[in-house]
Amino acid sequence: PSGASARAGGRSCPHKQTPASPTKIDDYLDLCQEQGERPEESFTGDLTVHVGTDLHKEVARYCAENGLSLDAVIRDSLQAQLARTLG
Repeated sequence: PSGASARAGGRSCPHKQTPASPTKIDDYLDLCQEQGERPEESFTGDLTVHVGTDLHKEVARYCAENGLSLDAVIRDSLQAQLARTLG
């Protein structure tokens, strides 16, 4: 493994915000490593998914016919898959 998660293992580091400057980020990662904790990861909520042209066209048509947004259909599909998988 590489990057921040490889520098520290174990629990998540309790610091919720990672500073923006490289020096402060390094200090944060060092602190987490010293404490044996994993740095918090941040997620934007944006996700790029490559589905191929045929599936994209089919989903877009489904959305248009049902008055749904592509984002809503993808989000609902992901939630349904997780519910089936994770129970």
